[in-house]
Amino acid sequence: MKHLQFVPSLVVLPYIIGRIMTPGDARLLVRVLVWAGPLILLLAIFDYYQSRETMTAGPRWIFFGTDHSPLLISFMLSASLIASTFMLFMQHRTAWRQAALLVVQGISVVSLVFVAARGVLLGAMLGMVFMMFATRGVPVVRRVGFLMYLSAVLIFAFFVLPNPQSELYAKLMTDPNIAYQTSFAEAPNFGADTAVSGATPILGEAACSPFKEGQNSISMRWVLYKEAVAVFLGAPWGGVGAALFGRHSCAGVGGYPHSTILQSFAELGAAGGLLFVGLMAWTMASLLRAGRTKHWMLPLVLGMAVQYLATDQFYGNYLMAAGTYFWVGMTASMQSNSEESPLHGNENA
Repeated sequence: MKHLQFVPSLVVLPYIIGRIMTPGDARLLVRVLVWAGPLILLLAIFDYYQSRETMTAGPRWIFFGTDHSPLLISFMLSASLIASTFMLFMQHRTAWRQAALLVVQGISVVSLVFVAARGVLLGAMLGMVFMMFATRGVPVVRRVGFLMYLSAVLIFAFFVLPNPQSELYAKLMTDPNIAYQTSFAEAPNFGADTAVSGATPILGEAACSPFKEGQNSISMRWVLYKEAVAVFLGAPWGGVGAALFGRHSCAGVGGYPHSTILQSFAELGAAGGLLFVGLMAWTMASLLRAGRTKHWMLPLVLGMAVQYLATDQFYGNYLMAAGTYFWVGMTASMQSNSEESPLHGNENA
Protein backbone atom coordinates (compact mmCIF):
# COMPACT_ATOMS: atom_id res chain seq x y z
CA MET A 1 0.00 0.00 0.00
CA LYS A 2 3.02 2.30 0.20
CA HIS A 3 2.50 3.28 -3.44
CA LEU A 4 -0.77 5.01 -2.50
CA GLN A 5 1.31 7.52 -0.55
CA PHE A 6 2.86 8.67 -3.82
CA VAL A 7 -0.44 9.76 -5.41
CA PRO A 8 -0.33 13.43 -4.27
CA SER A 9 3.29 13.95 -5.40
CA LEU A 10 3.51 11.65 -8.44
CA VAL A 11 -0.03 11.85 -9.85
CA VAL A 12 -1.83 15.00 -8.74
CA LEU A 13 1.11 17.42 -8.57
CA PRO A 14 2.59 16.56 -12.01
CA TYR A 15 -0.84 17.04 -13.61
CA ILE A 16 -1.29 20.42 -11.91
CA ILE A 17 2.19 21.58 -12.97
CA GLY A 18 1.49 20.56 -16.57
CA ARG A 19 -1.95 22.18 -16.45
CA ILE A 20 -0.65 25.60 -15.37
CA MET A 21 2.19 25.65 -17.92
CA THR A 22 2.05 28.69 -20.20
CA PRO A 23 3.50 28.84 -23.75
CA GLY A 24 6.44 30.76 -22.30
CA ASP A 25 7.02 27.98 -19.78
CA ALA A 26 6.82 25.44 -22.60
CA ARG A 27 9.50 27.25 -24.61
CA LEU A 28 11.79 27.28 -21.58
CA LEU A 29 11.10 23.59 -20.94
CA VAL A 30 12.10 22.72 -24.52
CA ARG A 31 15.45 24.46 -24.14
CA VAL A 32 16.11 22.79 -20.80
CA LEU A 33 15.27 19.35 -22.17
CA VAL A 34 17.48 19.80 -25.25
CA TRP A 35 20.60 20.20 -23.16
CA ALA A 36 19.56 17.90 -20.32
CA GLY A 37 20.68 14.88 -22.35
CA PRO A 38 24.26 16.06 -22.99
CA LEU A 39 24.49 17.28 -19.38
CA ILE A 40 23.50 13.94 -17.87
CA LEU A 41 26.04 12.24 -20.15
CA LEU A 42 28.80 14.53 -18.92
CA LEU A 43 27.82 13.79 -15.32
CA ALA A 44 27.77 10.05 -16.07
CA ILE A 45 31.25 10.23 -17.65
CA PHE A 46 32.54 12.17 -14.64
CA ASP A 47 31.00 9.60 -12.29
CA TYR A 48 32.60 6.78 -14.29
CA TYR A 49 36.09 8.24 -13.92
CA GLN A 50 35.49 8.92 -10.26
CA SER A 51 34.35 5.37 -9.46
CA ARG A 52 35.73 3.23 -12.31
CA GLU A 53 37.87 1.17 -9.92
CA THR A 54 34.80 -0.10 -8.07
CA MET A 55 32.37 -0.11 -11.00
CA THR A 56 31.40 -3.61 -12.17
CA ALA A 57 31.13 -4.23 -15.91
CA GLY A 58 28.04 -5.98 -17.23
CA PRO A 59 25.12 -5.58 -19.62
CA ARG A 60 24.42 -2.21 -17.98
CA TRP A 61 26.76 0.19 -16.23
CA ILE A 62 25.52 1.45 -12.87
CA PHE A 63 26.10 5.18 -12.36
CA PHE A 64 25.74 7.47 -9.34
CA GLY A 65 25.54 4.42 -7.09
CA THR A 66 21.92 3.76 -8.13
CA ASP A 67 20.77 0.47 -9.64
CA HIS A 68 18.16 2.12 -11.86
CA SER A 69 20.50 4.87 -13.08
CA PRO A 70 20.50 3.56 -16.71
CA LEU A 71 16.73 3.99 -16.78
CA LEU A 72 16.91 7.51 -15.36
CA ILE A 73 19.67 8.49 -17.79
CA SER A 74 17.72 7.06 -20.74
CA PHE A 75 14.65 9.14 -19.90
CA MET A 76 16.78 12.28 -19.98
CA LEU A 77 18.31 11.27 -23.30
CA SER A 78 14.95 10.43 -24.91
CA ALA A 79 13.45 13.74 -23.75
CA SER A 80 16.48 15.55 -25.16
CA LEU A 81 16.08 13.73 -28.47
CA ILE A 82 12.40 14.68 -28.86
CA ALA A 83 12.89 18.26 -27.66
CA SER A 84 15.87 18.87 -29.97
CA THR A 85 13.85 17.56 -32.92
CA PHE A 86 11.01 19.90 -32.01
CA MET A 87 13.42 22.83 -31.85
CA LEU A 88 15.07 21.79 -35.13
CA PHE A 89 11.82 21.85 -37.09
CA MET A 90 9.98 24.64 -35.27
CA GLN A 91 12.73 27.24 -35.52
CA HIS A 92 14.48 28.94 -38.40
CA ARG A 93 18.11 28.39 -37.47
CA THR A 94 21.47 28.97 -39.07
CA ALA A 95 23.27 26.00 -40.60
CA TRP A 96 25.73 25.63 -37.73
CA ARG A 97 22.95 25.68 -35.14
CA GLN A 98 21.09 23.00 -37.07
CA ALA A 99 24.29 20.98 -37.23
CA ALA A 100 24.71 21.34 -33.45
CA LEU A 101 21.20 20.01 -32.86
CA LEU A 102 21.84 17.09 -35.22
CA VAL A 103 25.00 16.25 -33.29
CA VAL A 104 23.04 16.34 -30.02
CA GLN A 105 20.46 13.99 -31.53
CA GLY A 106 23.09 11.60 -32.83
CA ILE A 107 24.79 11.47 -29.43
CA SER A 108 21.42 10.91 -27.75
CA VAL A 109 20.57 7.98 -30.04
CA VAL A 110 23.96 6.29 -29.64
CA SER A 111 23.86 6.78 -25.88
CA LEU A 112 20.31 5.41 -25.65
CA VAL A 113 21.44 2.24 -27.40
CA PHE A 114 24.51 1.83 -25.17
CA VAL A 115 22.62 2.54 -21.93
CA ALA A 116 20.38 -0.38 -22.97
CA ALA A 117 17.11 0.75 -21.39
CA ARG A 118 15.27 -1.08 -24.14
CA GLY A 119 11.76 0.07 -23.33
CA VAL A 120 12.75 3.73 -23.23
CA LEU A 121 14.55 3.39 -26.56
CA LEU A 122 11.42 1.93 -28.15
CA GLY A 123 9.23 4.61 -26.56
CA ALA A 124 11.54 7.35 -27.83
CA MET A 125 11.42 6.00 -31.37
CA LEU A 126 7.62 5.82 -31.27
CA GLY A 127 7.47 9.35 -29.90
CA MET A 128 9.73 10.56 -32.71
CA VAL A 129 7.55 8.93 -35.38
CA PHE A 130 4.35 10.49 -34.00
CA MET A 131 6.09 13.83 -33.67
CA MET A 132 7.19 13.77 -37.30
CA PHE A 133 3.66 13.04 -38.48
CA ALA A 134 2.32 15.95 -36.39
CA THR A 135 4.90 18.50 -37.57
CA ARG A 136 3.46 20.85 -40.17
CA GLY A 137 5.18 23.07 -42.71
CA VAL A 138 8.24 20.83 -43.06
CA PRO A 139 8.97 19.44 -46.54
CA VAL A 140 8.59 15.68 -46.90
CA VAL A 141 12.14 15.41 -48.24
CA ARG A 142 13.50 17.01 -45.09
CA ARG A 143 11.47 14.69 -42.86
CA VAL A 144 12.58 11.61 -44.75
CA GLY A 145 16.20 12.76 -44.72
CA PHE A 146 16.06 13.34 -40.99
CA LEU A 147 14.55 9.90 -40.33
CA MET A 148 17.21 8.31 -42.54
CA TYR A 149 19.89 10.11 -40.52
CA LEU A 150 18.51 8.82 -37.24
CA SER A 151 18.13 5.33 -38.70
CA ALA A 152 21.74 5.32 -39.88
CA VAL A 153 22.96 6.43 -36.44
CA LEU A 154 20.80 3.76 -34.78
CA ILE A 155 22.16 1.01 -37.05
CA PHE A 156 25.73 2.20 -36.45
CA ALA A 157 25.18 2.12 -32.68
CA PHE A 158 23.88 -1.45 -32.79
CA PHE A 159 26.73 -2.47 -35.10
CA VAL A 160 29.44 -1.35 -32.66
CA LEU A 161 27.57 -2.48 -29.53
CA PRO A 162 29.71 -4.64 -27.16
CA ASN A 163 28.67 -8.27 -26.62
CA PRO A 164 27.07 -7.84 -23.17
CA GLN A 165 24.69 -5.20 -24.48
CA SER A 166 24.06 -7.13 -27.71
CA GLU A 167 23.02 -10.17 -25.69
CA LEU A 168 20.70 -7.96 -23.65
CA TYR A 169 18.90 -6.81 -26.80
CA ALA A 170 18.79 -10.40 -28.09
CA LYS A 171 16.68 -11.31 -25.06
CA LEU A 172 13.86 -9.20 -26.51
CA MET A 173 13.06 -12.28 -28.60
CA THR A 174 12.34 -14.38 -25.49
CA ASP A 175 9.43 -16.76 -26.10
CA PRO A 176 6.46 -15.68 -23.91
CA ASN A 177 5.66 -19.35 -23.20
CA ILE A 178 9.13 -20.58 -22.40
CA ALA A 179 8.96 -20.04 -18.64
CA TYR A 180 5.86 -22.05 -17.86
CA GLN A 181 2.79 -23.64 -19.38
CA THR A 182 0.07 -22.63 -16.90
CA SER A 183 -3.11 -21.56 -18.64
CA PHE A 184 -5.58 -18.92 -17.50
CA ALA A 185 -8.23 -21.61 -17.10
CA GLU A 186 -6.08 -23.30 -14.46
CA ALA A 187 -5.59 -20.11 -12.44
CA PRO A 188 -7.66 -19.83 -9.25
CA ASN A 189 -10.53 -17.39 -8.93
CA PHE A 190 -10.74 -14.82 -6.16
CA GLY A 191 -13.20 -15.31 -3.34
CA ALA A 192 -13.63 -15.14 0.40
CA ASP A 193 -10.73 -17.55 0.97
CA THR A 194 -8.16 -15.54 -0.97
CA ALA A 195 -5.07 -15.02 1.14
CA VAL A 196 -4.20 -11.37 1.54
CA SER A 197 -1.47 -11.52 4.18
CA GLY A 198 1.26 -12.47 1.73
CA ALA A 199 2.00 -13.12 -1.91
CA THR A 200 0.25 -16.12 -3.46
CA PRO A 201 1.15 -16.26 -7.18
CA ILE A 202 -2.05 -16.72 -9.13
CA LEU A 203 -0.31 -18.80 -11.81
CA GLY A 204 1.44 -21.00 -9.27
CA GLU A 205 5.00 -21.23 -8.03
CA ALA A 206 6.17 -22.80 -11.30
CA ALA A 207 5.57 -19.48 -13.04
CA CYS A 208 8.08 -17.77 -10.76
CA SER A 209 11.19 -19.48 -12.12
CA PRO A 210 12.34 -16.40 -14.11
CA PHE A 211 12.26 -14.38 -10.88
CA LYS A 212 14.25 -17.00 -9.02
CA GLU A 213 16.84 -17.13 -11.80
CA GLY A 214 16.89 -13.35 -12.11
CA GLN A 215 18.65 -13.37 -15.49
CA ASN A 216 16.04 -12.26 -17.99
CA SER A 217 13.77 -9.30 -17.27
CA ILE A 218 11.85 -9.98 -20.49
CA SER A 219 10.67 -13.39 -19.29
CA MET A 220 9.79 -11.78 -15.94
CA ARG A 221 7.63 -9.24 -17.71
CA TRP A 222 5.84 -11.95 -19.68
CA VAL A 223 4.99 -13.58 -16.36
CA LEU A 224 3.78 -10.27 -14.91
CA TYR A 225 1.62 -9.50 -17.96
CA LYS A 226 0.01 -12.96 -17.86
CA GLU A 227 -0.53 -12.67 -14.13
CA ALA A 228 -2.27 -9.33 -14.66
CA VAL A 229 -4.64 -10.90 -17.19
CA ALA A 230 -5.30 -13.82 -14.84
CA VAL A 231 -5.94 -11.46 -11.92
CA PHE A 232 -8.42 -9.49 -14.00
CA LEU A 233 -10.21 -12.64 -15.11
CA GLY A 234 -10.43 -13.71 -11.49
CA ALA A 235 -11.98 -10.42 -10.35
CA PRO A 236 -13.22 -8.65 -13.50
CA TRP A 237 -15.63 -6.17 -11.92
CA GLY A 238 -14.03 -4.79 -8.79
CA GLY A 239 -10.43 -5.88 -9.23
CA VAL A 240 -8.27 -6.82 -6.27
CA GLY A 241 -7.75 -3.29 -5.01
CA ALA A 242 -5.31 -0.48 -5.74
CA ALA A 243 -1.66 -1.44 -5.17
CA LEU A 244 -2.62 -5.03 -4.27
CA PHE A 245 -1.55 -6.81 -7.45
CA GLY A 246 1.70 -7.96 -5.85
CA ARG A 247 -0.15 -10.11 -3.34
CA HIS A 248 -1.15 -12.38 -6.21
CA SER A 249 2.11 -12.19 -8.17
CA CYS A 250 5.60 -13.63 -8.26
CA ALA A 251 6.75 -10.04 -7.79
CA GLY A 252 5.59 -10.20 -4.19
CA VAL A 253 3.74 -7.74 -1.99
CA GLY A 254 4.21 -4.24 -3.40
CA GLY A 255 4.91 -5.53 -6.92
CA TYR A 256 3.10 -4.31 -10.01
CA PRO A 257 2.73 -5.62 -13.60
CA HIS A 258 5.02 -2.97 -15.14
CA SER A 259 2.14 -1.90 -17.39
CA THR A 260 -0.19 0.88 -16.32
CA ILE A 261 -3.04 -0.38 -18.52
CA LEU A 262 -2.84 -3.98 -17.32
CA GLN A 263 -2.39 -2.81 -13.75
CA SER A 264 -5.49 -0.61 -13.86
CA PHE A 265 -7.66 -3.50 -15.09
CA ALA A 266 -6.16 -6.03 -12.66
CA GLU A 267 -6.39 -3.83 -9.58
CA LEU A 268 -9.45 -1.68 -10.33
CA GLY A 269 -11.51 -4.02 -12.49
CA ALA A 270 -13.29 -3.18 -15.72
CA ALA A 271 -14.61 0.17 -14.47
CA GLY A 272 -11.23 1.41 -13.25
CA GLY A 273 -9.39 0.05 -16.27
CA LEU A 274 -11.78 1.69 -18.69
CA LEU A 275 -11.53 4.95 -16.73
CA PHE A 276 -7.74 4.93 -17.03
CA VAL A 277 -7.81 3.98 -20.71
CA GLY A 278 -10.46 6.67 -21.23
CA LEU A 279 -8.11 9.28 -19.74
CA MET A 280 -5.36 8.24 -22.12
CA ALA A 281 -7.83 8.21 -25.04
CA TRP A 282 -9.03 11.70 -24.10
CA THR A 283 -5.43 12.90 -24.12
CA MET A 284 -4.80 11.54 -27.61
CA ALA A 285 -8.17 12.83 -28.89
CA SER A 286 -7.37 16.28 -27.51
CA LEU A 287 -4.02 16.22 -29.26
CA LEU A 288 -5.70 15.28 -32.53
CA ARG A 289 -8.12 18.20 -32.12
CA ALA A 290 -5.15 20.45 -31.47
CA GLY A 291 -3.66 19.13 -34.71
CA ARG A 292 -6.67 20.35 -36.65
CA THR A 293 -6.20 23.82 -35.17
CA LYS A 294 -2.46 23.72 -35.95
CA HIS A 295 -1.49 24.29 -32.31
CA TRP A 296 2.25 24.98 -32.20
CA MET A 297 2.84 22.80 -29.12
CA LEU A 298 1.26 19.72 -30.68
CA PRO A 299 4.41 17.96 -31.99
CA LEU A 300 6.24 18.32 -28.67
CA VAL A 301 3.35 17.26 -26.44
CA LEU A 302 2.28 14.42 -28.73
CA GLY A 303 5.82 13.04 -29.03
CA MET A 304 6.45 13.19 -25.29
CA ALA A 305 3.00 11.82 -24.37
CA VAL A 306 3.42 8.86 -26.73
CA GLN A 307 6.91 8.19 -25.39
CA TYR A 308 5.79 8.13 -21.76
CA LEU A 309 2.61 6.17 -22.42
CA ALA A 310 4.63 3.56 -24.35
CA THR A 311 7.36 3.24 -21.72
CA ASP A 312 4.69 2.96 -19.03
CA GLN A 313 3.74 -0.37 -20.57
CA PHE A 314 7.25 -1.69 -19.81
CA TYR A 315 8.07 -0.02 -16.51
CA GLY A 316 5.03 1.87 -15.30
CA ASN A 317 2.87 1.98 -12.21
CA TYR A 318 -0.26 4.12 -12.59
CA LEU A 319 0.21 5.37 -9.02
CA MET A 320 3.66 6.75 -9.88
CA ALA A 321 3.54 7.64 -13.61
CA ALA A 322 4.52 11.28 -13.03
CA GLY A 323 5.75 11.90 -16.58
CA THR A 324 2.54 10.71 -18.19
CA TYR A 325 0.35 12.80 -15.89
CA PHE A 326 2.49 15.87 -16.54
CA TRP A 327 1.91 15.59 -20.28
CA VAL A 328 -1.80 14.95 -19.70
CA GLY A 329 -1.78 18.26 -17.84
CA MET A 330 0.11 19.89 -20.70
CA THR A 331 -2.56 18.62 -23.08
CA ALA A 332 -5.24 20.30 -20.97
CA SER A 333 -3.14 23.48 -20.88
CA MET A 334 -3.07 23.57 -24.68
CA GLN A 335 -6.84 24.07 -24.71
CA SER A 336 -6.50 27.51 -23.10
CA ASN A 337 -3.05 28.66 -24.24
CA SER A 338 -3.03 28.88 -28.01
CA GLU A 339 -2.47 32.59 -28.49
CA GLU A 340 1.31 32.76 -28.47
CA SER A 341 3.59 31.96 -31.38
CA PRO A 342 6.09 29.09 -31.40
CA LEU A 343 9.83 29.31 -31.05
CA HIS A 344 10.42 31.22 -34.30
CA GLY A 345 12.56 34.29 -34.33
CA ASN A 346 14.91 33.72 -31.40
CA GLU A 347 18.15 32.49 -32.87
CA ASN A 348 20.09 33.17 -29.68
CA ALA A 349 17.96 30.95 -27.45
